[in-house]
Amino acid sequence: SWAEAHAAMHALLRVLPLFVCADRGDLSAACADEYGAPPMDRPRLMIFDAQQGGLGLCDEAFPLAFALLREARRLVEECPCQDGCLSCVVD
Repeated sequence: SWAEAHAAMHALLRVLPLFVCADRGDLSAACADEYGAPPMDRPRLMIFDAQQGGLGLCDEAFPLAFALLREARRLVEECPCQDGCLSCVVD
């Protein structure tokens, strides 16, 4: 669902700085357009450099995609919350 994709996006943004030398403000992501509606017919996550011209962070992170996904999943699975919280799916 779109809600699950949105939560996954936030979990990935939380763990990405563990893999590349980045500040959270250096990264951005999207899974909905500026009106809150999904831009596509099914969920997709887009993570990108937030700085104009890019910093190369996503290029650096791409080869680590499976490790990033595993760490984001671990973050959510090990969180004691039931519905998402500031520790797992809100960045």
